[in-house]
Amino acid sequence: SEGYPKRYVPRPPKEAIKINRNYIESMLATAEKQAIEELTPLFEAKDLADNPQVWLITGLDKILSKAGSMIVDCEKEIDIALPMIPPRFEEISAFIKNKVEFSPIKVRLLVSSSLKEELSLINMPDAEIHIVDKMFGGGIICDKSETLILMSVERSPMAIWTKHSALAEIASTYFDYIWNSAKPFKPRQAN
Repeated sequence: SEGYPKRYVPRPPKEAIKINRNYIESMLATAEKQAIEELTPLFEAKDLADNPQVWLITGLDKILSKAGSMIVDCEKEIDIALPMIPPRFEEISAFIKNKVEFSPIKVRLLVSSSLKEELSLINMPDAEIHIVDKMFGGGIICDKSETLILMSVERSPMAIWTKHSALAEIASTYFDYIWNSAKPFKPRQAN
């Protein structure tokens, strides 16, 4: 209270609680502002890191390297669509044979009917093979989550790679659709 000597008297409870609430709210507003300023850049950086990648890969060596790393990282299933046998396909075949030797990987190979005579060159005895009359494009899908789509192979090799879940799901659904309408290939047994 005013005057001298100083004397202290309690405030009414309603007034004291109101003053205390205002103090706590101002402290909370300050903490909220500080948290937003510090966490927003971290959250935005996380968003950028979580954005799925889509790469355009040019050059046969780079395409084969990416396909090889996909196969090495694959854990369950490899789906391959071949409208034609690309150059140096034996390298991909070797990656797959090595992977299948040490892991229980399911390999499905969808091949254009124009390649029936060349199937012996593919040399993947553990693969389930289906033949289809017409195929638009080719590529590799690993574990239904990572996709490499061949755009051009002969003159200037080019491919699109992605781990984007929606794009990989579209590629996988398209592969399954063609697979289910294709005819199973049974290699001739030697007598």
